[in-house]
Amino acid sequence: MIDLICSHYRRRCVEVRQTIEATALSEEAARNLDAQPGIPALRILRRCISDRYRTRLITLSIMPSDRYAFNLNVRID
Repeated sequence: MIDLICSHYRRRCVEVRQTIEATALSEEAARNLDAQPGIPALRILRRCISDRYRTRLITLSIMPSDRYAFNLNVRID
């Protein structure tokens, strides 16, 4: 998706900013996700920033906590 947006605007994506927050699943989200309202969930907001430091893409995802895993690998040389 990032490549498509950057290609459309003829700009390179130089940064992706992501915020992950704990929340409770709302009634509407629970209905859409076939899950129980009120259960723990994650709210994930991502912003793609272009080489002119303009936001070109914003995505918001809501996921029940049992459907999301976060892995981070950092290589230190």
